[in-house]
Formats: sequence, C-alpha cells, structure tokens
Amino acid sequence: MVTKITQKMLNAKGDLDVVEMQKRLNARRKEMYGRPEEHKTKKSFAPSNLGFVGKCPRHWYYALSGADYKDKFDPKSSAAMENGKDAHLRIQKEYELEFGARIEVEVRWADPPIFGFADVVLWVNEIEAVGDIKTVKDEKFRRLEASMTPDAGNWLQVLIYMYILGIDNGFLHYESKSSHEELFFPFSMTPRALKFVENTLAWMRMVRDNSLNGELPSRPFSKTDYHCKYCPISGQCWSDEKGNLDLPLLKLEAP
Repeated sequence: MVTKITQKMLNAKGDLDVVEMQKRLNARRKEMYGRPEEHKTKKSFAPSNLGFVGKCPRHWYYALSGADYKDKFDPKSSAAMENGKDAHLRIQKEYELEFGARIEVEVRWADPPIFGFADVVLWVNEIEAVGDIKTVKDEKFRRLEASMTPDAGNWLQVLIYMYILGIDNGFLHYESKSSHEELFFPFSMTPRALKFVENTLAWMRMVRDNSLNGELPSRPFSKTDYHCKYCPISGQCWSDEKGNLDLPLLKLEAP
C-alpha cells in the first residue's frame, strides 16, 4: 500500500507537485462519484444489500421512517465500484449478444415492498434462469472456489428475484477483479430455498411494521463492526439513543 510518506518522498524528487495533483483528482472523483448528503425515506427493501447492512433491523427502522444519509467517500472504494460497473456492462452485453438475454430486469413486490434489478434473465437449452454478476477481490474469489459455494447474501438476492419473477432456476457469475477468472454457481428453487425466501420475507414484514408503528431497536453491532463502518446512516444511528427493543438480525443460510 502506498503511504502518504512514500508519496511525499517521491514528490520531492521533481518540480511537479503530484501530491497536489492527487488531491485535486480525489476532489474531482468525489464530485463525480460521491453521493450528496441528504435526508430521505426508503419506500422499499433492496435485495442486493440484505446480506450486508440490510441484515440490521435498526438500519431499516431509520431507512423506512426517514434518515440522514451521509456518503463515506473513499477514492479506492469508488474506483473499485466504478470498475465493477464497467465489468457489469461488459458481461451483460456478452449475455445479451450470445443468449438474447434481458438485462437490468425490474423486480417489484408489494408485501413487503421490494424493488431491484436483476442483472440478466435468459434462456439456455430451454431453461429460463435469473443471474447476478459479482466482481470480487481475488481473496474472496479463492474462498468461494475452495468452498464451492456462493456467498449466502448473494444467493438470497437471486432467490428473491427468482421468487418474484416466478423462475425456478438462477445462477451467480463471479469474476475476479485481478485475474478475471470466472466462477458460475447454478441453483434451483428447492423446498429448502423456498422456505428461506419466505422466512426472509416474513422478517422484512416484521421489520417494516416496527419501523412504521413500533419503537427504535437496539444496536446489534459495535461501532467498529464493518456493518456500521459502511452503513450510510450510522452517523444518525450512533448519535441517537441506545434503543431497548431487541429484534433479530436477518438470518442467512449457507447455500
């Protein structure tokens, strides 16, 4: 990792102030890719974050009743995100050209309210399937490869798409950000998978009802936990009262 000290030492070797140049680039990146701080109220659940900050009932209490969203902009994370978007577009185009796939398919559900977009929906050998594309760091890619199972949150995301769209087959398409190797995990809507989705929907209904009619849940994580570190409403959460209502985290199941 390049440290500030290293960069300052390199900067001293020339007349061009590259440290200042980097500062200006980062300011421009924040303007281009950062999100404005704003107060907003979510109207629905996003399947894509249920396996991350969306596991937390307190997160949804704020999100569904109104919260102050603050962007935790980081140039490295932003670059990774933008590269991921570019990879998605590239791979989606390949699916579209080869299989005639539908891309960015809108997914909606009323109770609980859910809104999202499935990356691809396609037919292969007379089988219809819903797919989601994930670009991941090589260390995670190797873990998935060694375990031969997809990430539980990613699995749930596609299962929800399958459930809402009425499609019995799905898959996860992982690409390593560094090596560009690929892993494909196919799966079906088995009775166990269906029960997992229905239990998740029941949890979402409970969380939503509490956010609209109940009380503030207690915090399930510590302030230094990565769930809080990357949550866009953690500032409001940790400046607010502790909360006395214990609600369960969303329970993820291994694929």
